[in-house]
Amino acid sequence: MTRLRPAAAVLALGLLALPTQAKPAEPVVLQGQARVIDGDTLVLEGARIRLHGIDAPELRQRCEADDGTVWPCGRHAAAMLAAMTEAAQLTCEGRRQDRYRRLVAICAASGLDVAAQMVADGLAVAARRYSRAYLAVEEEARLHGRGVWSGRFDRPSDWRAVRHRAGHRAAPEKPI
Repeated sequence: MTRLRPAAAVLALGLLALPTQAKPAEPVVLQGQARVIDGDTLVLEGARIRLHGIDAPELRQRCEADDGTVWPCGRHAAAMLAAMTEAAQLTCEGRRQDRYRRLVAICAASGLDVAAQMVADGLAVAARRYSRAYLAVEEEARLHGRGVWSGRFDRPSDWRAVRHRAGHRAAPEKPI
């Protein structure tokens, strides 16, 4: 029988205690009618859900069309998400929570990936920091000048960063 030295024994026991490989969390599936908070957040079955892989303009955010017209792109994004989900049975599948304790989920309304549609319509951008899922869809929207791509706009993350640096305390966003 081989005897381990005390230090080697402690190391061996420590290695045995480590998890072999982390399993992904079991999916959380929610279904029903949703209430839209903004262009990428909704409430379903009492759970606040953030759409996976996208970032939509904030409710107070404005964008500029090529002709110089300023339009409320954040409110428009929220209204379009509401229109897409209002009459549909929404199914959302999530595996993790974000830092705000929202369930990050992929949601479908009558089989349509609502995040993909928001990006395709130019009402959200691909959230490159978290996913590459909608990059091709975003490029197509950009090439065709849809939604925010019809003129000038700040990416939602940049818009939030500027307001944060300026010390703006955003009032709680109200659902549309």
